[in-house]
Amino acid sequence: GWFNKDGSYHTGSKSTYNEKGKMSQMITYDNNNKMTSDVILTYDYDAKGNWIRAIAKWQDNSVIIEEREYIYF
Repeated sequence: GWFNKDGSYHTGSKSTYNEKGKMSQMITYDNNNKMTSDVILTYDYDAKGNWIRAIAKWQDNSVIIEEREYIYF
């Protein structure tokens, strides 16, 4: 397990995945089976189907954006 942003200890999670097999949502739970976090993940893909931007948004509206670039030869 690990500690969540609110200080609660994570003991379980439920994940769902999009049509490309990438995680699209993860909900974590504490020892009392109370939801401690809920993150929605979305992706932008390039013409070859590789993700080039991933956006993670939590229920408190905090956001992480990760971008990457591929160079094709």
